Amino acid sequence: VIGEHGLKANSLVTYYRGEVYPSWRWCEKLDAIERTQEILNLRPNLPDFYNMAMERPMKDPRGYGMLFVDASRKSGLGSSFSHSCDPTCEVRVVALNGRLSLAMTTLRDLERGEELTFDYNAVTESLNEYRFAVCLCGHQKCRGSFLHFATADCYQQVLSRNSPIAVRFANLARGCMKKVMSKEDSELLLKHGFNTAAFGAVSFNHHIGPNGGTPDSIENVPIWLRTYVADTLRYIQ
Repeated sequence: VIGEHGLKANSLVTYYRGEVYPSWRWCEKLDAIERTQEILNLRPNLPDFYNMAMERPMKDPRGYGMLFVDASRKSGLGSSFSHSCDPTCEVRVVALNGRLSLAMTTLRDLERGEELTFDYNAVTESLNEYRFAVCLCGHQKCRGSFLHFATADCYQQVLSRNSPIAVRFANLARGCMKKVMSKEDSELLLKHGFNTAAFGAVSFNHHIGPNGGTPDSIENVPIWLRTYVADTLRYIQ
């Protein structure tokens, strides 16, 4: 902070900017980077953490959705903020001129000379990455690492134990046999805000003309896919 009078709490500092990816495209990019690094033997002990998830609110007209903002190539001031376990700023999803943005705002009153920081809140399943992500914030509340460690049991092992691959294939096959969406499945998708944004490009029909209806509609999503997503949500519940 260089202003003479500092910054008040809840002041807008900047926006976290970068290239925006839908979740499926973001996962494709990460897989491609990982394969390339393995082939060229260039995989680092600790990868860059310049991406941030941006959740579309459930109450949005297009429903819930997940986007990723990648500041590794194109960015703004926000991506240069350091991590701190006791941060001076936080990141919020806000609407700006009808578009979602990641606003970086102050958590408390800041005096001139204080550093602008935020908690990266990044998670890794790699113990090696966790150990290399040494935090140097120096605060009394310091966790020792700017990553949160989540063992594989939190994700894949829980899924494999409670919903093995045979069960998932059975749900997929059952969804493919359906001809009409059930009322229960439709209500479950609505309850969790799953609309066109969650299904991405699948919900958009490029063949519908300007007078032929709504090109972006949940009805364009195949019944088997909506049924499978509903079954997955039911499992998560």
